[in-house]
Amino acid sequence: QEVEVRLARATGDVNVRFHSLHPDPDHWTHSLVVPNGTRITITHAALGCIVSSGVVESGHCFIGGADTLYSGEEYVLAAQSDAHFERAEVRFSLRPGAQDVWLCLAWYARPIQLYVMSAEETDDSAEAYAQVQKVLRDNDVFFNGAGEADLPRPDQAWSVEHT
Repeated sequence: QEVEVRLARATGDVNVRFHSLHPDPDHWTHSLVVPNGTRITITHAALGCIVSSGVVESGHCFIGGADTLYSGEEYVLAAQSDAHFERAEVRFSLRPGAQDVWLCLAWYARPIQLYVMSAEETDDSAEAYAQVQKVLRDNDVFFNGAGEADLPRPDQAWSVEHT
């Protein structure tokens, strides 16, 4: 007598969550959203080959694991370096069902040059310029989106109002 037994390994889905690598939870990089179209890959840690991938849409990325991501296996979740952040990866062990995997991003900051102009050049100009530089330096002032013609969302636009 023959008995056929079908065995199936448990699989899991990955909900990719993003946060900034900056240690200060109030830092401006924690409010940034990963751009649409950013490709996220999952590589099998032992085999070294990409087994699944997904694309960020509206700041989220879900990667279904049916027949590709097996419970109990080690994987590496990665986002390639682009114009917004450095390459990031995290190693994780997959559990059955859905799970969140957090990817820490080191966002790029663009250096800016700030010119202080006045109608008349006075002895106070150098002091005023030094004060502006100190405020920028002491407060980690960065202008996300500066000079980009096609910003992915309006909250990246900026302006400095002179008063």
